Amino acid sequence: MKEPSSSHAMGGRAAFRALGAIALALAAGLSHAQVAGSTVVATAVFEVRDVAAGWSAARDIIGRVVVNEDGTRIGRVEDTILTPEASVSHLVVGAGGLLGLRRHDVAIPAPFFTVNAEHIVLEGVTSEMLMAQPVFEYARAGKKLP
Repeated sequence: MKEPSSSHAMGGRAAFRALGAIALALAAGLSHAQVAGSTVVATAVFEVRDVAAGWSAARDIIGRVVVNEDGTRIGRVEDTILTPEASVSHLVVGAGGLLGLRRHDVAIPAPFFTVNAEHIVLEGVTSEMLMAQPVFEYARAGKKLP
């Protein structure tokens, strides 16, 4: 059996070192692509920034007071309804009731609302008008929707 020449063995080592250097260079380039305050998890950095600048249903919408254009309280946002594409289609507003007792939940299309620093505004609506709307009920497993 013929022994490998020293030049062939050195060529393999040199190729291995070159691959290692390329891997390090690529890793260094990727680390510079991250932005302080963002985390890349199977998504692009710009998408993370867009999400971070968006709304949180739990923090920014649910529980907020709903008023009409006069500033009269007409309810509170109890939930959000999402489309299959994950955009908000309706807000569920709890009207009437004290401390949630005898609350009347109504689903209202999201485009009817405006948001200011303090409240969510539903123009042209009174609490009586909300109470006159059909009660919103969640679909239950096994129950067919109309």
